[in-house]
Amino acid sequence: ISWEEQLRVSREGSGHILNVLARHGVRATFFCTARFAEAAPDVLRAICDGGHEVASHGYAHSAFEEADLTRSREILRRMSGQPVTGFRMPRMMHVADEALLRAGYRYNSSLNPTLIPGRYNHLNQPRNWFWR
Repeated sequence: ISWEEQLRVSREGSGHILNVLARHGVRATFFCTARFAEAAPDVLRAICDGGHEVASHGYAHSAFEEADLTRSREILRRMSGQPVTGFRMPRMMHVADEALLRAGYRYNSSLNPTLIPGRYNHLNQPRNWFWR
């Protein structure tokens, strides 16, 4: 699927989700890649205007470098105008809590005890979370 199609689908889906949350008076956390925020600043603004938390999902969903932890957090903080304290790694991958602390995050919701046959087996993950 092309980047343009990913953007179209994400914009449309985000709009539907934001409408449902607003209708029910619910606030949520949106884990956004910085690349998506840069490409769709209007969606990021709608998330913020709805009173939702913006958390990082890295810079790009398809690649990861440890430097992206700080890079994505700073881009999202600057664009959203709110502190970015949460992180969720793409593709249910592991990320070291120490790296997240160094990058300024307070919580990590990357892994949870989940089994998706043929893709992920994280059943050995604890049910408690990283929080500082």
